[in-house]
Amino acid sequence: MDYLHQRTPDINAPHPDMILLDMSLPKLDGMKVLERIKSDPDLRSIPIIALTNCRADPEIINACDLHVTGFIIKPVDFKQFVEIIKRTCNFWLSVAVLPSVDKQNN
Repeated sequence: MDYLHQRTPDINAPHPDMILLDMSLPKLDGMKVLERIKSDPDLRSIPIIALTNCRADPEIINACDLHVTGFIIKPVDFKQFVEIIKRTCNFWLSVAVLPSVDKQNN
């Protein structure tokens, strides 16, 4: 959150084009992070892909209510996980048209 709000040494860094958000974060629940990002007018247009271990409908429904862009169920196999992340990033950063969220470009 500090990076997104430019409260780090990289204060002039642009906002990310997309966020891969693990819903099982150790300190701050992924759902709370999603809620904070989507409630911030400067950040809410950043696409967020949620990484989750479960297919539980309540988590998916809650995240959809918070305007998550999509879900990836994390595979157990590390090679499969890396391949899925590569394909996801390729699509979102090379194929999809994204809104400009960098304040310097607005």
